[in-house]
Amino acid sequence: MAVLASLTLVIPEKYTVKGEVSDAEPASSGYVNPFADVRESDWFFRYLMPLAENGVFVGTSPTTFDPDMNLSAAQLFTLITRYLGVESEAIAVKNRLPDEIKNDASKWYYPYIVYLFEKGFLNSGEFDIHFDGTLKRFSVYSENLLTSPIKREDTAMYLARSFELENTDLVSLSPASGKDGHGFIRGGSYDEETAAMYSEDIADFESISPEMVPYVLKCYYSGIFAGDEKGWFNPKDYLRRCEAAKLVAAIMYSDLRHPASHGAQAASVPVPDNAEAILDAYIGSFTFDRSGNLPYMNVTTSDVFSGKFACDVYISRYLYGANYKAYYLTDVSEKEFVPRSARVLLAYSSKPCEMTVLMTVRNRTSGEVEAFAEYRITTGLEIKKLSFEKRG
Repeated sequence: MAVLASLTLVIPEKYTVKGEVSDAEPASSGYVNPFADVRESDWFFRYLMPLAENGVFVGTSPTTFDPDMNLSAAQLFTLITRYLGVESEAIAVKNRLPDEIKNDASKWYYPYIVYLFEKGFLNSGEFDIHFDGTLKRFSVYSENLLTSPIKREDTAMYLARSFELENTDLVSLSPASGKDGHGFIRGGSYDEETAAMYSEDIADFESISPEMVPYVLKCYYSGIFAGDEKGWFNPKDYLRRCEAAKLVAAIMYSDLRHPASHGAQAASVPVPDNAEAILDAYIGSFTFDRSGNLPYMNVTTSDVFSGKFACDVYISRYLYGANYKAYYLTDVSEKEFVPRSARVLLAYSSKPCEMTVLMTVRNRTSGEVEAFAEYRITTGLEIKKLSFEKRG
């Protein structure tokens, strides 16, 4: 349905811009686009903007993104630390780099690489770097490998590794690892038979290096990679920055993942007939208070559907006819119900403003949004329902 396809992405609290809205003119999507070489009509715009807005994917300059530039391995690893939520820990490694590296004009990516080696994400010998508890000097060959463009099949391998880091020190440091509710893929749990079926969707499957096949299938299975319009994965092609934006956004935000073409249909079940009433009652449980004469809305997630469906809550400040991203909450993780709460300020520049609340009914197995309701919170703290839509 057209309405379902136009759901607005709302930034998780973890990645919310803490300052006020920029004076720059926002695009009609509500995003402030800082890049002169990126247009709202570009296919990757909706993937890049939430990442750029929150510092997950920065430009090659303050005003350029260079979407067609190839991504290097070092840049990919930097993005991985950001969506895992551990970039600050990686940067801190700089203070304890071995003297032999400090004295060798350290490259910007050294702390990220050392951190990922220490956490077991990278293995000794990769990129010709040997790590046995004490990092050895980066060789010129290592630097060439790290700064060279990365292939699409290699990218799939490293992304899949990041999905499988549950119960490691790396993920335990990361508030973005799924426990706080946004869509980060985690856990490395795959139905291998279903994943194997995705080989049918890849027109050039035979050209994927055999050792890379499991990783590529995992990325297809997870809705990260989807191939081009002809079904080609192009495993040996280099990954462009615009393509990397799509992958990272899909990893972080479940709404932006490619719909599963295998297995999801079997998991399809009807949305409860009383879904609209459930959502109305749920938003009615939100409370309000004032602090310093400014209004706040208090939200606590609730497992309102249980079973096959989850209710995700998207909250945005509503300003100048556009939604500015604020919070994303969900009532359930991939494996267990984890209550969360948020206290959202209904004000901008010390003046009360309205809020938009979007609640989606999501199939927990397929990830598909099956229904949604949209509400407006007025400056008088009244809840007004704007719409309810159900698929089919």
